[in-house]
Amino acid sequence: MKSQKNKFIKMFLLTGMIIVNACHAQGVDLEKEISLADAPITLDRAISIAMTNSRSLKATVVELEKSRNQVSEARAQFGTQIGIEATYQRVNDPSSLSSPVYMPMDIQDYFNPGAISATGTAVIGGYGGLYVASPEPTLIEYSLNKDWQHGVDLKISKPLIVFGKREDAVNSLKRQREQALLGVEVEKVLLTEKVKESFFNLLLMKEVVKTQKQSLAQAEAHYKVAESRHDVGMAPKFSVIRAKVEVESARESLAGAEKGLELSRMALNNTLGLPVENKTEICDSGIYQTLSLKEIEYYHKLGSENRLELEQIKLTKDQVLLAGRLQEMKPSIAFAGIYNLSSRGSGFGSENSWRAVIAGDIPLFDAGISRTRKAQSKRTYDKVSLSETDLKEGIALQISQAYLSLGEAELRLETSAAMLEAAEEAYRMADIGFKEGVTAAIDLIDAEHALTQARLNRAKSKFDYETAKAKLAAACGLTGLE
Repeated sequence: MKSQKNKFIKMFLLTGMIIVNACHAQGVDLEKEISLADAPITLDRAISIAMTNSRSLKATVVELEKSRNQVSEARAQFGTQIGIEATYQRVNDPSSLSSPVYMPMDIQDYFNPGAISATGTAVIGGYGGLYVASPEPTLIEYSLNKDWQHGVDLKISKPLIVFGKREDAVNSLKRQREQALLGVEVEKVLLTEKVKESFFNLLLMKEVVKTQKQSLAQAEAHYKVAESRHDVGMAPKFSVIRAKVEVESARESLAGAEKGLELSRMALNNTLGLPVENKTEICDSGIYQTLSLKEIEYYHKLGSENRLELEQIKLTKDQVLLAGRLQEMKPSIAFAGIYNLSSRGSGFGSENSWRAVIAGDIPLFDAGISRTRKAQSKRTYDKVSLSETDLKEGIALQISQAYLSLGEAELRLETSAAMLEAAEEAYRMADIGFKEGVTAAIDLIDAEHALTQARLNRAKSKFDYETAKAKLAAACGLTGLE
């Protein structure tokens, strides 16, 4: 008994340990998920999020699906059509046909025994009587349609020969579908550029906030030094007031920078398709990479090979030509079959019937409508051709502008680094001189302003360089040049 009890306790403890370990593992996984959700996102991750959430990209995908459905619709219009038409009707005054007939009396009585009117008219009725000829003709009525009728028509139609209309219609919509597919890829390139610009703009504002905080800390430190020197009679009151003004000015600049930081964060969230109030954090580790710039002809070649807008406009030209061919007067041959199921026939028609028809349509004259429409298609083609030329020149200009901007940004990236180094050294010397009483306060303030401006210029040069790279890549029809 004791052995069984110990065994039960061991099993209970083992089960408890398994449950605790499972809960701990689940807690670790949950904690890991939370930490990953709150972790700063990289540029690649930001682009991936935008590709998933972007409403503009989703709109182009919807347009692609719509164009695919239109191709299927065009095929179906030239396919077999099957339909059923049902009717149910009541005739208020059913029509009939009366015919005078001379007949033996027994047949007359068969219709209505002993019910002959004054004019000798007999009405259809029962049976009986003798074989005696009627003195007057008998009017026999035939019902042509009944009071209540219902019927069902089964209809089948199929174009047999359309002389290329089906192929032209389907191919025209296929061109439209290919344009929509290229539109999705073009939107991805533009979205990547937009994400990069928003991403680096947020990094820029973070640098601005950091710089303004450093400027405020320096101003506050110098204000304390100015107060100390004034207290011992080594500096005039003006120096203290001027230092105080610099502190308040730095605080104002910091407030503006923090506001700009939040606005840039909201702009990035909007680009990524996230709620604008999200406190999105980004990772800037290793994000800045220099590019070995090649000759401009290399990027012009990339643009001519990768700009999908050029393919789109070629497809537009093909579509216009096909649309012009659809306006031509062409014959057609079609088959149609109808099977009618009627509830009740008449004296002149059976209840059920069917018919099959092969019809030919040969247009001969349309008052010049098709000729005019074809001429309009030709004018549209000429217009698209002019747009193609404008597009090629616009792409070349866009690449040239982006190339020159990148070269300028690369130069300012180098000069800003040298200027920052010089400003830091000038500030260091002015700070030491001010503390030792050999540098005037105004010179120290100038050195502070120069250092702050050099830091801002350095951050701005990084932003300009990365956005110039993104613009050059987009101008070449690519998402990146690395």
